[in-house]
Amino acid sequence: MSLTDFFIPKAEAEYHKKPAKAAKEKDIRTPVIKGIDKQLGYLDGAAPEGKRKITWYDIKDNEAKVSVRYGSRPIEIATKDGIAKEGIIPADKIKAFYAAVKKAVQAGELDDAIKAVAFRTPKEEAPKKRGRKPKA
Repeated sequence: MSLTDFFIPKAEAEYHKKPAKAAKEKDIRTPVIKGIDKQLGYLDGAAPEGKRKITWYDIKDNEAKVSVRYGSRPIEIATKDGIAKEGIIPADKIKAFYAAVKKAVQAGELDDAIKAVAFRTPKEEAPKKRGRKPKA
């Protein structure tokens, strides 16, 4: 019996192959819920220590322009005017709005809208090139 008879043909690649990991589904709700909690904290007067306060709302003349975000990307939400990335609500209802959005996210009602933003590739969100217009 020769030494080559001991070896299993093409087994080395199988031996060094890493075991397959179970695919995890990306937790898409947590970043949105954390962001909503921050916004509710800002509305209660809590300010971040040493960081810039980034809000998802802008108050002007008893009206507030609000949005819901996944990180820095706005999520499309249903408004009375249709589907939009931001909407206008009365300024005194901001806390109630974000509390309702938090419940909707936890219940999974906004999963499709969040997935549309969370799984977007960098190529899809690349800004248009800016520069001089070509001469005609």
